Amino acid sequence: MKAKIISILLFLSIFAGLSASAQDPHFTQYFSNPLFLNPAYTGSVGCSRVALNFRDQWPQLSGNYVTYSASYDQYVKPLHGGLGIQVMTDRAGGGSLITSSVCGIYSFNINIKNYLHIRPAVSIGMGVKQIDWSEFGNGFIATTPNPPSNKYYFNAAAGLLVSYKNFTGGFSYDHINKPDIGFYSTSRLPSKITVHCNYQINMNENMYLNPSVIFAKQQDMEELLLGLMMKASFIKAGTGLRIGFNNPDAILLMLGFCSEKFSIGYSYDMTVSKLSNSTGGAHEISAIFKFNCKNDKENYKITSFHAF
Repeated sequence: MKAKIISILLFLSIFAGLSASAQDPHFTQYFSNPLFLNPAYTGSVGCSRVALNFRDQWPQLSGNYVTYSASYDQYVKPLHGGLGIQVMTDRAGGGSLITSSVCGIYSFNINIKNYLHIRPAVSIGMGVKQIDWSEFGNGFIATTPNPPSNKYYFNAAAGLLVSYKNFTGGFSYDHINKPDIGFYSTSRLPSKITVHCNYQINMNENMYLNPSVIFAKQQDMEELLLGLMMKASFIKAGTGLRIGFNNPDAILLMLGFCSEKFSIGYSYDMTVSKLSNSTGGAHEISAIFKFNCKNDKENYKITSFHAF
């Protein structure tokens, strides 16, 4: 029954352009997916960096949402900034609706004085939405011959990052051009605004705390993510709360391992909204690899967050 409801919602979204499928996926481990959070994080560490992310939302429903993300970025001295690329795939309704995208990113570092940096960035990319019409039954295909199954679109985004000593704050603006993603009629992908900040509290050489705040808004969807991470030696752990402005959404629990050049993390979203936890919440896994750290001592580096 739940799968049928999700299929109906997908159907309505295609013809009316009004559904959660017109919203971007979200992550719990935002700072383990830095280029998705803000393109201005591109080239912000003294190493080449690969970030891999997997999220399974509502696994107990047959029409769950599964998201894959991979990115690479590095600092390029002759360009005085960073270059990066990000690839993402989001499967909704058990795979009946798939959105894939790829983008290239450039960020520019402005060093005002020691420890104070401003980093504007721009992101340009392409996306495609694919639909499996067989999910709606043979009757639909018979009455609608040769329905379009792919919709390509262009996307533009920008970001800004400000870092001073142990504080980092930023702003990103995605889907600036509000691309048309409709199959039969015009359906604009709403622009998304994200504002975030964090502060690293050094307890000693091997331990620190890192409170963070993230606010995201896309059309009528708003969320506030409050988090507190702790790193002690090679272990990182944290908790948080995702809040929708009508009601709390989920309690967040995170645990992982980290070293100078590798980290892996797992998080679980325990749903506390009206959906209850019968959906299975959400599971998320992240991994970050750093290598080629010849610029590790450069003063453009942004303060490490969550040991990344």
